[in-house]
Amino acid sequence: MNMKISSFLSIFFLVFVSLSFLQSPVLASKPSERVVVGANLNEYKPPTKPNCDVEVPKQYLTIQAGIDAAASGDTVCVAKGTYNEDVFIDKSIRLSGKGARKTIINGQTQAQNGTVIISATNVIVEGFRIYGLDSQWAMAIYENKADSIVRYNWIISGSEGIALFAHMQQNRILVHDNILEGNNSPFVAQTYTATYLNNTFVGTVNPSERADTGFTLNCWGANCLIQRNIFNTGGLSVALIVANNTAVISENNLNGGTSQKIRGSWAIPFVNAENNWWGDTDPSDNIFGNVDYAPFAYTPFLQY
Repeated sequence: MNMKISSFLSIFFLVFVSLSFLQSPVLASKPSERVVVGANLNEYKPPTKPNCDVEVPKQYLTIQAGIDAAASGDTVCVAKGTYNEDVFIDKSIRLSGKGARKTIINGQTQAQNGTVIISATNVIVEGFRIYGLDSQWAMAIYENKADSIVRYNWIISGSEGIALFAHMQQNRILVHDNILEGNNSPFVAQTYTATYLNNTFVGTVNPSERADTGFTLNCWGANCLIQRNIFNTGGLSVALIVANNTAVISENNLNGGTSQKIRGSWAIPFVNAENNWWGDTDPSDNIFGNVDYAPFAYTPFLQY
């Protein structure tokens, strides 16, 4: 009889403990060792010679001349070197440099609102270091169409300029494995519906005279995905991420000194910002609006 009572009590205790764990809220989670965040520029592989339809400067001395000669669907390959020009892409092409440390584009004029302007659908820009102008609101990359891919670039705004800007409601853009650098910028990047994967945001962000500035990334359209990025900007940025409530924000390292790291709205549903590293183990003082931040990482994710 005593053995039966002892067994019953043991089973009851195990069930009670199990139920207690199941009912306890999960406030923190340990990052998976497989998650690595930030830009991996070393992963970039330029197109091989047989895959290049147009070569700069071998066939055409400037990038713009190569683009003008290309047909839709072509790959324009740009050799290593420094190109002092603005680039206007008005056809669906792949524009490929030799890598962000080898092929450099220096912006020259604000006449077209940016150093590299994407004015066609289905464009790929990859493997460049791109400098914007030292002028307020000048853009290093300006996209005004849809379905573009920007990858493996180091995009640097000029003083008071913007690294990446794509504001039209039809914009759908994939931005991955880029370093996006602010330079006393009103913001580093602003897009409508976009996917940001494995990017590194650095530099300084400071509000301009406009009230809607002072953030690192604003993805204000529906269904943005912001994943595995590093946010490491300084200055007086109000929020590291400003997102629509339909956004999914996960597995990011939200570093930097700003107090507001994710700004949502007061609408329902909440912004989904689970499984991020917030720079400390108390995200509650780093949000504005309705933001779902639990569970969260209590140590930083591995970084490239």
